[in-house]
Amino acid sequence: MSLGDSFRELSEIRDAEKNLEKSINAYEEAHKVFTKEDYDLEYGRFQRGVARSFEQLSDVKDKRSNLEKSIDAYQEALQIFTIEEYPNTYAKTNWDLARVHEKLALQIDWSNNIKKSLDNLFSALKIWTPEVNPEMYSTANNDIAMNYLKLSKEDNSNYITHAESYFQAALKTNSSPFERARSKYGLGLVYWNTFRNSGNTGYLERSIQLFQESLKILSPDENPVYYSAAQNGLGNSYFDLANFEDKEENLQRAVTAYKLALEIDTFLDSPNDYALEQRNIGNAYKNLAEVRDTFENLEKAIDSFQNSLKVYTKESYPDEFKLTQNLLGNAYKSLAEIKDGEINLEKAESAYLKAIGISETRPTKNDLQTSGIKIANSVSGYGGYILQPESLFLRGDEVIYYLEVHNVERYNYVNVSFVGEIFDTKGDRVHYWLQSIDESSSDPDWAVWHYWNVYHTSAKGKYLVRIRAYDEINGNSKTDETLFYVEEKA
Repeated sequence: MSLGDSFRELSEIRDAEKNLEKSINAYEEAHKVFTKEDYDLEYGRFQRGVARSFEQLSDVKDKRSNLEKSIDAYQEALQIFTIEEYPNTYAKTNWDLARVHEKLALQIDWSNNIKKSLDNLFSALKIWTPEVNPEMYSTANNDIAMNYLKLSKEDNSNYITHAESYFQAALKTNSSPFERARSKYGLGLVYWNTFRNSGNTGYLERSIQLFQESLKILSPDENPVYYSAAQNGLGNSYFDLANFEDKEENLQRAVTAYKLALEIDTFLDSPNDYALEQRNIGNAYKNLAEVRDTFENLEKAIDSFQNSLKVYTKESYPDEFKLTQNLLGNAYKSLAEIKDGEINLEKAESAYLKAIGISETRPTKNDLQTSGIKIANSVSGYGGYILQPESLFLRGDEVIYYLEVHNVERYNYVNVSFVGEIFDTKGDRVHYWLQSIDESSSDPDWAVWHYWNVYHTSAKGKYLVRIRAYDEINGNSKTDETLFYVEEKA
């Protein structure tokens, strides 16, 4: 064992950063003596050692930089450990390189690094055949399949098919129970994704079976990462199956699976998985509220979404933050229908505003348009009394605001929400409302919605009406503010 190896092992016990830096320095000093030209084998071993130390140091600081240094060192080692002279070390070094590329993919150039990882794994399989090394053959096939699953976000159909074939190849090998569990878990993901693309519930049922089979092998103590991932996958499959059959039972099964995953993925130990699983639980409770215990399940959904947002901050995870805030807003909006309407509607509005970061600029046109949905406030006359502009009316002590929503891009589905506010001359908000459209139609020429909103007032004078429209499908938004004076007209 070299001095560099010793310091790296010591780093696993105490002072990780300090001892890993000592390990790297020791390897670099050794290179001055054991040069590539004179001691090629020792040089190659030291390159592999320094690569491992840089990889471990990336967990402590300067993640991207140290991962890149690790890759450089492994590639230098491959100059020595060729497939002809050192086939086993060649395969192992390529497998190590694949792992580091996967880690680097989370930092930069995601797709390219995943593809480089695949290239390294294919190189390893030139040596690791089912006959020569069945365990590593199975491991490498599972790794390849997992990478294809990651790439399926780009080209779902082809990559999903590749993933299935490599998981099946791993499963046919006489390998360890853990690798068989990985294969079954991976195939569960494949069939769940296939359902998402096809809508065929037969794939859902198959995914549930495979997740359950993997969980007979995986344990929370020995395989916590894959155990929690399989529980989360099982929860997702039950959640989707609830849309087709036994809604209450399958949603409850989803909640149970998600909670078992959360026993592993705590806020401190696995924040990203914690946030995802909390959001999944929130979605399950939100849907469960439609069939039983509405108030209690909506409150549980809200708690779960809020827990998820402890990790999914706007700065660190802008896309996840936006999605989760919208889900939180929807839960508050549903809760407002049964309790504390105005308070919960304000909370819904707050969540929606956080999700889309709406601008407070004042457009000059008196209409709103977002993603092909035009909200017009330009009609005349109501009950013999009229306010300026034409879309504001007075009936006794009631101020009435009219909205007409037009499907200007001829979409067959519209999902848009509006927040309305009225402010008096002192700047105090005197009225508030929240409405939404979530409709589809076979006639794309329709004016999708008409809405009258009423504010009771006896005070004449200047008011400001602010309407904010959000497209729930893609997050686009517009704001319009209109000053008006309450004046009776004959």
